[in-house]
Amino acid sequence: MNGAPVKRQRPNKSCTICREKKTKCDREKPICGTCKKRNQSGLCRYEGPEWTIKVGDQNFVTPVQSSVKKPRVKKHTQEQLPYQRQFQVNNVRIPQTRTESVKSDDAKYTNRLRVESLLSPSAPPSTYSASGNSDRAAHSMDGDDADGDDILDFYKDNYVDPGVFADGTLTWVTLLKKDIYSRALVICFNKNAILKKIKNSQMDDHYFTNKFMAEDDTDSAVPECPAKTSEIAGKNFIESLRDELKDNKLTWLLIEKFFESELYCNLPILDKEDFTEQISRIIPPRDSKSGDNKLNITGKFQLAALGILLMVMRFSSLSVYNAGKPLPQPISPNDQYIVDHPVTKDVVTLAKACLEELSVLKQSHLVIFQLSLLLQHYNFFAPEDCDCITASTITNMGPLLHHAISSGLNRDPTVSRPKYPKPNLLRRLWYLLEYMDYYQLMLVGYAPIINHSFHDTQIPILDHNDSALQYVINEAFHDRRKIHEVCRPLLMLILNVREPPKIRDVLNQMKGLEEHVEKIPKYDELLRMPSDTVIHRYNKLRIHNGTADSCALLFMIYYNFFLHYNDKRNSEKSLYYMLQLLRISKYLYTSVHFLRKPDEQNEKFNLNKHFGIGILALPKIELCLHKISEFMIALLGRIKVHKALLGLNVDQQRLELLDKIGRLTFKICYFIVDACANISDTYYHAWSISKIQSFIIEKVFINREGRLGPHSLTQIEAHYVEVVEELRSQDDGFFLYSTNDLKQILNALELMDTESLGQTPSPERLLTDLNSYKSKNDQLWFDQMMFENSFNVNEGGNNSTNFNGFSNNNGIGNNTPVTANNVPMNELDLQEIPDLWDPFRSNTISDLEQMFHYTINDY
Repeated sequence: MNGAPVKRQRPNKSCTICREKKTKCDREKPICGTCKKRNQSGLCRYEGPEWTIKVGDQNFVTPVQSSVKKPRVKKHTQEQLPYQRQFQVNNVRIPQTRTESVKSDDAKYTNRLRVESLLSPSAPPSTYSASGNSDRAAHSMDGDDADGDDILDFYKDNYVDPGVFADGTLTWVTLLKKDIYSRALVICFNKNAILKKIKNSQMDDHYFTNKFMAEDDTDSAVPECPAKTSEIAGKNFIESLRDELKDNKLTWLLIEKFFESELYCNLPILDKEDFTEQISRIIPPRDSKSGDNKLNITGKFQLAALGILLMVMRFSSLSVYNAGKPLPQPISPNDQYIVDHPVTKDVVTLAKACLEELSVLKQSHLVIFQLSLLLQHYNFFAPEDCDCITASTITNMGPLLHHAISSGLNRDPTVSRPKYPKPNLLRRLWYLLEYMDYYQLMLVGYAPIINHSFHDTQIPILDHNDSALQYVINEAFHDRRKIHEVCRPLLMLILNVREPPKIRDVLNQMKGLEEHVEKIPKYDELLRMPSDTVIHRYNKLRIHNGTADSCALLFMIYYNFFLHYNDKRNSEKSLYYMLQLLRISKYLYTSVHFLRKPDEQNEKFNLNKHFGIGILALPKIELCLHKISEFMIALLGRIKVHKALLGLNVDQQRLELLDKIGRLTFKICYFIVDACANISDTYYHAWSISKIQSFIIEKVFINREGRLGPHSLTQIEAHYVEVVEELRSQDDGFFLYSTNDLKQILNALELMDTESLGQTPSPERLLTDLNSYKSKNDQLWFDQMMFENSFNVNEGGNNSTNFNGFSNNNGIGNNTPVTANNVPMNELDLQEIPDLWDPFRSNTISDLEQMFHYTINDY
């Protein structure tokens, strides 16, 4: 051979980023560890191999030939894709018919992917448009085997009108926008809602409406008196503090309750010794007389400690209730004293006033940050305001982060405060703030604001010399970090606005989350764990809340897959994700037992028995049940529309399956509404769910069995079907299901029904209960809204309501249904709302709750 020596060409095994930066790559796929550490997961790419063959003076780039040893390429067939896994619930196998064909599609997809990786040195630049209107053919190959390259846009339909507030893509509100069977409800009523003619301006529902108008109407007039000061009007600020702290025995009992219960484990914001020392300088000692309520306030800075004290008292007072009801007898004398002397939510207003007084200080102080953090965490659990979104947490993250950095919490105490005696406390404060950022990323779907390049604070160090309680508290931060590390790459991928992810990439990143959820103890295992000590109960609490977070995230991702394949008319994969949603729903639906009526409660499902303090677990239960109910209501909508459009020509076997599915779905919805109604005298969000969804189910989705002819539908049902028919081109996957597919859905619902609370209620009971839920506890909340907004009350009304969030302390002995002007509900009479009065003219799909606040009593 003559000529220049031939240079060997080896395939590039390192990722493009490591080769560009000339750093060592661990070659882990799909994202190398080096890129993960750099927070460049979204840029990590691997190029396929190619060979340059020199023939004369020309170079040719050719793919690998069969005679050449192929480089190792990670095979997707070695790791199961979600729709390759066998669908099982409690080891009961659900028969699979059409989902089996998905596996053959995956085999084609895998082979095609292997060839593509060899033929193409790099993926072509995406032509995807952020508007979501790009041609689908530009991003996919011919045939069903190419859907791995399809774009899965999690922001699709999240911006429906210019200027509409975009809720986080992972909240339940987005289901109303993305799923046409839920969106049609809002469109239907928004276009043809009934304008309530308010003849009496003091009507109770006026206060209901005003609450949301005040929050949404940016053009409303500025009140002469600020709303904040009106709540403590007529009293000096210090006098208000003295009134709340006048019972010295109660104050010290509540402090002790906080630090000796699961509250401290869940909110390790304070150090007990430092806090009690600060408070002892301000209020009388434990053994002083109860009438001695002198406060020794020597400086404004002590208001921060008083604000923290007020929040500690509020948390501890709420801890003696189980799902809003007092603990069953017998209880300890101290707990009974706390029950007899409830701390109302007025103390939260005072605590915020303390913080406002300190806002003029130019320097940051640790105790002020602790008060701010405690107030923000209260939003997670506040029964009077929690809404499963906690938007206020998001809006206050910026000031909190700035305050934390100004206090040096973003640097490890070994650097910022080397002489501080309790460095783990400072680390906890930082990671409690980081958890709020993690919350808005994982459960709300907002972009994180904490940049990991700008903090080096270590996770609280595990020291075996610490007490068992302190060790468990620090261990919880490590467990939370593990879940965060599993979910963060997935979340950063699906929430990428500039480059929406491909299905293949989402499936690869989902594996860690799916494996994590599979390992989580199910409710039967969780409830069998010991509950004898605070540590036992706290361990169960963090498992429960972590499970709810992980399952809620996986639920929303599966839902997006389900809607995507409905839009693509891929019934096999649509069916798979429908079954996956039902599988997660079955597990989470078990929690409905915790919200049973006190006389029906099973000792097995007792919040305080298992988790110590019910208020710490109940918001997560509400979060999961609300998402399940939204999914079930949309399923009822699919059945209603399917039967209505088929009319009298529906096949008998298919009709029977649809009726059985509808019956079980309706039953599940009913029990969720019933559970929310049971705590609606305590939890505002539960009251809102029971009031609104009972209206929707009764008026639109009442389960009508048998054939639905043209004259079988009510006016409101017919209009709903008409609206869906206009949108059905975006989602008609349910119409493509075969009878075998429907049988699989029915089997999954039957397994879910095993978790129901008893036999199917009679139709008479369903209608009676649903009708009563619309107005149950209305007067309690109307009184509260009147009090908060300083409205004038009707003659004979109670204008001195002192609401504390629990009906047993309100003086309300019964829950008499209340309707506007006591007028019976009349037949539906649709008429157009004038644009000048319609608050939804620029907010068509923003929030179903706000829509129905205007129409609920008119049907």
